[in-house]
Amino acid sequence: MIHFDDDITMVDELSRRWIFGRSEVEQQLRSVLQNASNICSKLSDFRVLSIAPEATLVTCWLEQTYTMAGIEQSIQAPTSTTLRRQTDGWKIVSFHTIPLSPE
Repeated sequence: MIHFDDDITMVDELSRRWIFGRSEVEQQLRSVLQNASNICSKLSDFRVLSIAPEATLVTCWLEQTYTMAGIEQSIQAPTSTTLRRQTDGWKIVSFHTIPLSPE
């Protein structure tokens, strides 16, 4: 299960906009999962940087394929996530994955 902080910020590559707040992020992710199929994600090249005792930055490389509206999509994207320690565990406060144009 993914735990989002109430004030999470996310970039949505499909709508090409910022999304703010847990309810809006969860709604967008539900919409994507309802409209996409054959989702396959592979993460690699992880780097973890402790910013402070309460904050950590994780960067990685995302390779993903999925089918949307009958069209197969394939992306490669640098991705970063910032996590904040709360009393009930670590929660995501930012999530950015920006697909790169094909070479």
